[in-house]
Amino acid sequence: MHERYVLRVPNLTKHARSISWGPCEHGLPSYYAKRTKRFHRCFFGCDRPIGTYQAKMNVGGIVKRAFPESRIVSIYRIPKGSVNHTYDITISKPDKQLILRLFPQDGWKAEKDRFIYNLIAKKTDVKVPEVYALRASRPAYSLLSKIPGSELGHSASKPIKEAGAILAKIHSIKFPKFGWIIGSTIKPSFGSWLEFSIYDFNHKIRNLRMKVSKKLLQEAQMYFKEHQSLLDIRTKPCLIHKDFHNSHILVDHGRVSGVIDVEWAMSGHNELDLAKSLWWMFSGNSRMEAIFMSGYLQHGRVSADFQERRKLYELMIALSSCLFSYEQHNFKWLSHNLKKVRSIVT
Repeated sequence: MHERYVLRVPNLTKHARSISWGPCEHGLPSYYAKRTKRFHRCFFGCDRPIGTYQAKMNVGGIVKRAFPESRIVSIYRIPKGSVNHTYDITISKPDKQLILRLFPQDGWKAEKDRFIYNLIAKKTDVKVPEVYALRASRPAYSLLSKIPGSELGHSASKPIKEAGAILAKIHSIKFPKFGWIIGSTIKPSFGSWLEFSIYDFNHKIRNLRMKVSKKLLQEAQMYFKEHQSLLDIRTKPCLIHKDFHNSHILVDHGRVSGVIDVEWAMSGHNELDLAKSLWWMFSGNSRMEAIFMSGYLQHGRVSADFQERRKLYELMIALSSCLFSYEQHNFKWLSHNLKKVRSIVT
């Protein structure tokens, strides 16, 4: 459920004229507030100084650029998301539900939204948000259509099988090189999966030094070196979602209605994506894994070495999650992933 903060007025501009208001940290009008010196209180209840990143954003202005005749009916804050800020917006004239994503740190993520969603829409029949407007320079944002539905359940066989087939369709999109996707560019790019995997692994190890146990990192490096031959494979780079799990798979009336959140997408090996999805979605539930894989194999394939390679991929995923959780000061999630690393390397 979204945390529900609702502004329901027939004409925001008309009501705003009669009160003191301005953009707050959320970039929203302080509709229910009294203005005090340099502070504004918005209807989210925040009381922050003007001048922060979000204060530069004007939600109404962003929506007007895409829909000039529109009026904001309601805005809900979506509490999920540690880095970016996301809002569920309902407008009239035309009647639409929108998703606004604000990117305080990395403006290229707005361009990446458009690049990846357009690519999936063009190359497959997978439903993804339509990008109505974006700004890649700071302050950056993307304004998207809202896909109807709720998160995929953990025991609904039909949509889980359908989700597996959808992931395979995403993997059908090919690239010339392996690497991270920054904006609309593969950067840095590598000719082989092994080369990129070594680069990516070492990047994570370097950034985790002084943050976690030195001994554990050494054990992880040793494990990776002993098993890196599993990554010396001939495979064509493909689009991988890299965060394909229940929260980002929406279901409406028993069918998958769409896929969202491509922030971590990259050009890589399909089995890395599969390893993360199976781990995060099913946590060892072999029955549901089998249902998901039966859908995947309708449109995709896995190698005979997948199960052997899967443990190495889980190590790479866990280290990535350790780094992210540390950067976000989420020490509970950090501890969870450190336990996963230890279970693999010891």
